[in-house]
Amino acid sequence: MKPLAPAGGLLLALGTMISACDRPARPPETPPNVLLVVLDTLRADAVDPAPGSHTPVIAALAREGTLFMQGRSTASWTVPAHASIFTGLFPSRHNAHNEGRALSHEAQTLAELLSDTHDTAAFSENPHITRGKQFHQGFAVFKNSWPRHDPGNLRRQATDRMVQEWLTGRSQERPFFLFLNFMDPHLPYRPPPQFEKLLLGEGVSSAESDRLRSFEGADARRVIAGKVQLSEAELAVLRRLYRAEVASADARLGKVLETLRSQNLLDETLVVVLGDHGENIGDHGLMEHQFSLHETLLRVPILLRLPGSVPAGTRRHDPVQLVDVFPTVLEATDLPRERWPPHEGESLLGPEIDADRALVAEYRLPLDQERIFAREMADFDFSPLMQRLQSIQVGTKKLILAGGEPVELHDLAKDPAESENLLEQEPASVRLLLEELRRWQANRPTPLPTELGRREAETIEALRELGYVE
Repeated sequence: MKPLAPAGGLLLALGTMISACDRPARPPETPPNVLLVVLDTLRADAVDPAPGSHTPVIAALAREGTLFMQGRSTASWTVPAHASIFTGLFPSRHNAHNEGRALSHEAQTLAELLSDTHDTAAFSENPHITRGKQFHQGFAVFKNSWPRHDPGNLRRQATDRMVQEWLTGRSQERPFFLFLNFMDPHLPYRPPPQFEKLLLGEGVSSAESDRLRSFEGADARRVIAGKVQLSEAELAVLRRLYRAEVASADARLGKVLETLRSQNLLDETLVVVLGDHGENIGDHGLMEHQFSLHETLLRVPILLRLPGSVPAGTRRHDPVQLVDVFPTVLEATDLPRERWPPHEGESLLGPEIDADRALVAEYRLPLDQERIFAREMADFDFSPLMQRLQSIQVGTKKLILAGGEPVELHDLAKDPAESENLLEQEPASVRLLLEELRRWQANRPTPLPTELGRREAETIEALRELGYVE
């Protein structure tokens, strides 16, 4: 088996090999380790699983495991998407979203369910995935390293150092459950120089790249509000910088995998790598990942690797979602079924899921965004953006609803960019999807209590730096 390592001299070398000769062997009946990695804001088309691509580690994972080609998020932004991963519930059931803000204390998370059998640790670079929002539940170690006046490299180095220290310093008497959130692809796009050089290409001046590296959340909001226009050339540069950030995240993932390989643990580890949501970079007239449930925000890569349980070199095209991670991890770790809480996912370790499965995503009222826009642009009419959204896809047909009313219908096979609205042309498809949505709503788990969360001062400051709160 070839090592998982970035290819080519232009990419970062992986970390130093660490001897595992003195590590005690775990008994064969011990459940596997679990490495769950969220590459924040990673849209599916930013990943290239081909050899020699800008994501060589993900490409190697795809060769050594299974890549799900039709993965979808349950939401368009961080909090509800992560809560779906941790609980196996959709946003309207876990209630961690724009209106609820925090994960319920009554949630039974993956970390809580595995804490009896696994060492649990989480390292998050996203200021939303914090103790203040109750995402620490079940983790014995929970650490944050968000940007905080840092262009990116110090934050990357701090997280990578903490992860390596935890992996190399822990006892191997028990398996581990390790969760990582890498923020590289999140705006602003400030990739390390070697990846910028690799992905930016010729014809872009240093002044232009420096200017667009400074493009932040406030700039994105001005674009959405029509106060600023970006040319196609500027959007093209932003997209290249974004892909350079993806390449950076890929290399950092490679360092973690190489550490596990050096400890002879990689083949005893269920590796789950995915995006929590995508990103609009001029798509649908939007920037970042709010106010939309289009495929640019919902389509995410999902990869699994576990020799003996996950087929190698497999591409699956069945409809899967982030809620499926929850039962997949529980099945892989042999947690007794009687301990599984109610959830809405299907294990990805079994046969392919029915092609007619409904894929649903939800977006609640953007209350924080309304306040930010009001502060920055008092004359902007935010009301068209202040709406709950929901989408349902069955097969290739996808319906988007705003305030409970159908507003867009798309055929993703013929129009993957969702540029043509078929709402008026295909009323029968609208009716069928609405009926499917009603069936989906029936007999679902009881919603968890809504929690406002503890808005810690340091969390608020971190969110302010990213432009999420006032």
